[in-house]
Amino acid sequence: MLEAATSWNVDGMDLNAGALFHSAPGRGRTALYNIHDRAPDLAAKYDAIILFDVIEHIEDPVSFMSSALYHLKPGGHVFINVPALQSLYSKFDVAVGHCRRYSKATLESELAKAGIRKVDDRYWGLTMLPLLALRKLWLSLRGENPGTGTTVVQRGLVPPGKLADAVLTAMMQFETSVIANPPLGTSLLYVGQAG
Repeated sequence: MLEAATSWNVDGMDLNAGALFHSAPGRGRTALYNIHDRAPDLAAKYDAIILFDVIEHIEDPVSFMSSALYHLKPGGHVFINVPALQSLYSKFDVAVGHCRRYSKATLESELAKAGIRKVDDRYWGLTMLPLLALRKLWLSLRGENPGTGTTVVQRGLVPPGKLADAVLTAMMQFETSVIANPPLGTSLLYVGQAG
């Protein structure tokens, strides 16, 4: 999507071969790569690193971000998106492998320890807060084993039909066109710069 909207070449790197297999080919390369390997040919190679829905899955995000920064040019930017508000942490988060959800303060604190200074951050998904609270309550009453994951994810993520999907889409379009910087949200978008 970024390559379609910009002149950027975007390299996609992951430890999950299946995820890489399903990624659409673009101008950039795709590689099975562990950032902790710190390949010499990738040192300070990138102008920006995009980690959308990644660090909430990492047990030690400070170490992970330190390895990520190895690949970033001096003064380069980091773009991060994470699920927000630990109070919304539910069986859904467990099922999809989230270790935590973030607030602005907790995310900024972790990233500062890795040498990243905040340029900007903002919540999004304000209109979805009641739905995630209901999802958490509903899943807590279901008594399902979150370790199985599939049922919890299907029930917690997939809209129950075309009408619900249309309503949710309209809610998000309303939010993004009317509320520039919501005070809270279900997700948190962060832009940082290396040391």
